[in-house]
Amino acid sequence: MKQTIGNACGTIGLLHCVANSKTVLNFKPGSFLEQFLNDTNDLSPDARGKHLEQPPEGAISIDAIHEEAAQQGATEAPPADADVDLHFVAFVPGSDNHLWQLDGRKAGAIDHGETTSESLLRDVAAVVKKNFVEKANSLNFSLIALAAS
Repeated sequence: MKQTIGNACGTIGLLHCVANSKTVLNFKPGSFLEQFLNDTNDLSPDARGKHLEQPPEGAISIDAIHEEAAQQGATEAPPADADVDLHFVAFVPGSDNHLWQLDGRKAGAIDHGETTSESLLRDVAAVVKKNFVEKANSLNFSLIALAAS
């Protein structure tokens, strides 16, 4: 999905993770997630981003959900148009058993090769080490895993 909403990369990253895990997740009927995933299943990444930013009449708006959630945290959220030096990406296993990096700022998904459920965490760690840790002058980043409890 292409990110078209300012400073929503965390939300976009979470949507990437959830959308790519929908076969193992149960969504509340009528929820934003169920509605959005059903409405955009056959759309291109650009069209999904546009649908997210400008939902059809009667659809739940992610802008409202995002703004409400951002205001609930302990840290003051920057305005959507603020220039920030922070970003989120998602790493997900694809149905083709490849590790995919999803980044709303990129032209498309990045294939990092084969992975399995057993090697996923190690494979992501290797990509992060090679592409983020070794190339950065800063360790100013965090990793979050979505996993079964």
